[in-house]
Amino acid sequence: MKKLYLFRHGQTDWNKEHRVQGSTDVPLNNTGLAQAEKLAHKLKQYDLDIILCSDLDRAMKTAEIANRFVKAPIQYTDALREIDSGDAEGLLIKEATQYDAINRKMHDLSIVKENHNFIPNGESPAQLMNRVNNYLEDKLNNDDYQNIGISTHGGVLKFLIMDHFAEIQRFDNCELIELNYCKKEKKLFRTAN
Repeated sequence: MKKLYLFRHGQTDWNKEHRVQGSTDVPLNNTGLAQAEKLAHKLKQYDLDIILCSDLDRAMKTAEIANRFVKAPIQYTDALREIDSGDAEGLLIKEATQYDAINRKMHDLSIVKENHNFIPNGESPAQLMNRVNNYLEDKLNNDDYQNIGISTHGGVLKFLIMDHFAEIQRFDNCELIELNYCKKEKKLFRTAN
């Protein structure tokens, strides 16, 4: 069993404004920086071998601050980026009303797996899951890493959890999720409390 410590980046101004970020590179705001500091104190109890991190600024800065005490090597990758929200990027959620019906479908796992682009010029959830799972499969099957931190985005976490646990979950900024990975079964499991 490997241990995974997944966390969403800290707050940005676009989070606060309820604006669609997607793959747009938006930095942390002061609240996000403070959230990453709190996360650093939570993570210091874990002996991480590596932190895998989205190459978008908000995830990178969160990982760098959260790694203050652990001092694990950080590996940046575009494979852990947030879903590309295409034409919806930069819009306030209330302005993206033309995508409301489409967004509701993004919570149905059977539809999500059909590789359908829900937002014009965007990435499909299936494309997101394929790139994330392909990247993680390589890292999770590497015997050098037993305790892995993952600094990424709410959409990545949502679809990863949907893919493995068939449930929808929302993730707060800098929320820490602990999972186990069984290499033999190639499955994620919840950490027992």
